[in-house]
Amino acid sequence: MTVVKTRKISIILLSAAMLALLGASVFAAGNAVLQADSMNYDPKSRSVVATGNVRFASPDGEISADRGVGYTDGGTFEMEGGVTGRFAEQSMDITCDFIMLERAASSDKRTITARGRVSLSRDGGTLKADSVVWELGSDNYSAEGNVLMDFGNHLVDSDEASRNGSHFHAREVRRYADRSHRMTISAGEADGLMEKDDIVELTASGGVVMDVAELSGAPTRITGDSGVFSRDRGTLVISGNASASQEGRSVRAANIVYHLAGGRIEALGDRPTIAFEVRD
Repeated sequence: MTVVKTRKISIILLSAAMLALLGASVFAAGNAVLQADSMNYDPKSRSVVATGNVRFASPDGEISADRGVGYTDGGTFEMEGGVTGRFAEQSMDITCDFIMLERAASSDKRTITARGRVSLSRDGGTLKADSVVWELGSDNYSAEGNVLMDFGNHLVDSDEASRNGSHFHAREVRRYADRSHRMTISAGEADGLMEKDDIVELTASGGVVMDVAELSGAPTRITGDSGVFSRDRGTLVISGNASASQEGRSVRAANIVYHLAGGRIEALGDRPTIAFEVRD
């Protein structure tokens, strides 16, 4: 059995070396195919370095770039320079400076790691960031650096954002916008509960500011230490040094509940304070 395995590996390496020596433009490893204007084989790392019009194709997707490296085990492919990719299973298109596709040896888990001016589009939405790691075959991802996501009714502008199953997390949130509820939130951190691509509950902390655009009249601004948005209850609840202001009127309380449907505000806690301007 050992002899057979050794022979198979030797054949693969010999074939790769022959392709490189002959200047061949195609290298195959498993179900993956790497094409380029030129290739060089490195027996020490068991890798093929491709340059010029590089194209990588596998069941996971297709990627084009200026340069690329493929390994004989077919587990990892790296591409850089003018990267464009299409992952049909995810309905995903991507552009970036560098991308790495990895397939775990012990499982079916496949991930793509993209860096440098990453722009990803999927199901009509977009995700831009300095770097993105996406688990293929799922909705799980993590993005870092100048993150700007625009999916359906939601927009997120933050330093970091990630999703793991139904859990969404973002850090240093400059703006979270829910267009369907006409509201925006900024906060130090935010954790959300998702159903499909919809955030049904969001908990924010650290200098929370919530702005709600009224259908008629002036917008309402609510601030506090922490806040919770609930789609099912239709409320925004702000706790800790809470205040709400609207066109010359303001209220302060330990907790403030804002009802999105009618714009009604409840001030809860010890001795809430209401202030308003007297106009001529």
